Amino acid sequence: MNGIELYFPVRGSVVPDTREALRYIGVTSISPDDKLLSVVEDVNTEIVRAAKYAACYTSVDCVYRDGLIMLGDLPVRSKDLVKNLSNCGAAFIFAATSGAEIDRLISREMVKSSVRGLIADSLGSAAIEAFCDNLNRSLSDNIKTRPRFSPGYGDFNITFQKNLIQMLDARRKIGLSLTDSCMMTPSKSVTAVIGIES
Repeated sequence: MNGIELYFPVRGSVVPDTREALRYIGVTSISPDDKLLSVVEDVNTEIVRAAKYAACYTSVDCVYRDGLIMLGDLPVRSKDLVKNLSNCGAAFIFAATSGAEIDRLISREMVKSSVRGLIADSLGSAAIEAFCDNLNRSLSDNIKTRPRFSPGYGDFNITFQKNLIQMLDARRKIGLSLTDSCMMTPSKSVTAVIGIES
């Protein structure tokens, strides 16, 4: 495993996809009404202001043996992860968060109204995905990589979030921890593996 690197986005470079956030809450019409869009834009302004994005990452060798894939020293039994990482001799492992203030904002919006709370939660999800997209592009500069693959996808057990967070020292580096039920704190956070094609 190489050293653990930190990543912070350029200010203003993370733009949550409001259409994606609307899709999360089940709004699939081509033209949502103006009142809803106004609330979304209002809450989105608060999300952008509250977010404190940070990530840490490292690269590890990928070794395939006995039905397992070794991510550095971490053995993982997951057919879906092996498929995602096929022909990859190495991978990036990362943890990313949009910060604790997003959770507090969602709680405050939920008190105002359940609709605003739901919109804030969805925008928070869209925001961390947008940040991960930025990180993905940064890590993929001049090399060919696979789509990121997170614990909880397919048969890649969600409990591996704990291993990835420990490997990255993410609690100390970016303030990301895990509850006993494998929920990340702050909640708008992601751990993932990105295959590096040989």
